[in-house]
Parts: sequence; structure tokens; C-alpha cells
Amino acid sequence: MKKYKIMIDPGHGGKDPGCVHKNLQEKDITLATSLLVGGFLIQKSMKLGLNVDCIYTRSSDTYVTLAARAGMANANKADVFISIHVNAEPNKKARGKEVIVHPRRSSQTDKLAAIFRHIFGKEENFRGVLGRDFYVLRATFMPAVLIEIGFIHDENIDWTKPTVLANIANKIAEGIIIYLEGGINERKG
Repeated sequence: MKKYKIMIDPGHGGKDPGCVHKNLQEKDITLATSLLVGGFLIQKSMKLGLNVDCIYTRSSDTYVTLAARAGMANANKADVFISIHVNAEPNKKARGKEVIVHPRRSSQTDKLAAIFRHIFGKEENFRGVLGRDFYVLRATFMPAVLIEIGFIHDENIDWTKPTVLANIANKIAEGIIIYLEGGINERKG
């Protein structure tokens, strides 16, 4: 049975808080969400008979360079790279999730992004799949997406509620499972 290696990258960490709003720091939200993604992914994969190993670029509040993040994914020969972030923008009315891909991406990255477009596209404020030249997407050698899970200043999201993060993490894990099973059209059952 094939073992799938999923590299989960909680954005920022340590000396790099990412975006900050009031008492919230992106690095804390991304770490909590990423750990939940891994837990849900293991649960779901076991139920389906898939052999999945979740590898994290960080599992605590530590600083990891962008090069080290991509290097870990490549050295582990990950099958999928998912980087999790929280967005910020001067326009405080901005809302929704974004899926970011590298402009020069593979067809497998397009397939992965299409699955997340399908999952998140049902949400009112989904902002789409966007091409950006982000280092971790450019330097990884496997299907890779960066997911902006919402805006830190969005007063409609209580980032301190475990159920809010669990809902987001569950959707990300579901997207990875769909991808591993062959995509939206090929999925069994």
C-alpha cells in the first residue's frame, strides 16, 4: 500500500508573528489549525484505508525559514504541500478564503486547487484561486497550495473558538483526501 506523505506548513512562527490584530497573531492560528488538519487527515485516511503520514514544518512556536520549509517538503519527498495562513488587508471589509498557487504550477497543483475551489467555493466570500510567486510554492517539487483561511480582522470569525478552527481544518483535510483518492470526479463512494 502506498504511503502518502503530506507536508503541512503552519505559516510564520517564533520571531515572525505574521499578521496581528488586537490580541491575535497569525502564527498561533496557523499552528492550531495545521495540527487539527493533521489529526483529521489521519482519522479520515484510516477510515478509508489510506496510509497517510503527516509531516509538519513546525509543531510548536518556532521560527522556520522559507527555504527550510520547502527543503523539508522536498527532502521528505512529500506527495502534497499545504501551507496555511491567515490574511490581512488595509481594507477592513475584506472577507473570505483564498487558495494560492504558483503561476508556473503543475497540472497536479491545478487539480488540488480545483478541489479546494470546489470545497471553499460554496462559502459566501470565497475569493478564488490566485496565482502568486510565493517562495514555498516556487521551491517545492510536489503539488503545492497556500491557503489563506480568512482575514484576521474579520469580526465574523472568532479565531479563539476551537470549533471555528476545527471546521476550517476539517475542510482542508477533506480536500487532501479527495485529491489522494483521485479528485472530485474519480472519488469512490
